[in-house]
Amino acid sequence: LQSFVMNNCVGPRRYLRYVRVFAVLARAPQLARLELVGTRFIEGLLEQIVDRHEPPILCFRNLQRLVLAGNRDSTAVDAGLLLLAGQQSLVHAALQIWHTKNALFEALSYARVRLSRLESLILVTDLMSPTFTI
Repeated sequence: LQSFVMNNCVGPRRYLRYVRVFAVLARAPQLARLELVGTRFIEGLLEQIVDRHEPPILCFRNLQRLVLAGNRDSTAVDAGLLLLAGQQSLVHAALQIWHTKNALFEALSYARVRLSRLESLILVTDLMSPTFTI
């Protein structure tokens, strides 16, 4: 699995299925593209999945494109963990603007995250209307 895109999706009715989908994604070593746009999200889901792996940094490590926009209940911790995990390979990131408060960037700085390959960072306010491009 190299690419996973979920746009405008309510998600499974049972949360256990949702957890299984993301657990499989975390174990996909070739996953390079993860786009979650307008998706009903389980708060802290990625935090639980990433923290369960040993070592935790190995999941999502080959992400090149990350899009998190318009997702209800996703947290800045979820976004930060994906940025941390994909720091060596991430080329493009688009994040919901409410994930981009100082605390997120301070935590990434404290964790010494180096996004050396990052070419574009897009901050979006709603389902994909860009606010800022860096």
